[in-house]
Amino acid sequence: MEPTLAKLSGAQIIALVAIGGTLLLFGSIILSSIIVPQWRRVRQVEAEAKLKHELLAAGMSAADIVEVVRASAANPASALRSRPRDIHSVTN
Repeated sequence: MEPTLAKLSGAQIIALVAIGGTLLLFGSIILSSIIVPQWRRVRQVEAEAKLKHELLAAGMSAADIVEVVRASAANPASALRSRPRDIHSVTN
């Protein structure tokens, strides 16, 4: 009994490899389109939790923390650019 690939011609093997490669490419694109947004959301939640922890450690009130989190959620790009290096400068 001969192996199945040995029975195929060169053109059939090339077609099989092309089909397999295409399926692999589309599969990785589909998985990436699912995984990357979820991973981004996980990182956002981690960053928000870290911010809240830092603000609590700095002695800010719950109302102040809610205000800071809402401001950073409304415009995350500017919140990252304008976030002070020293957390104590936020409370002053």
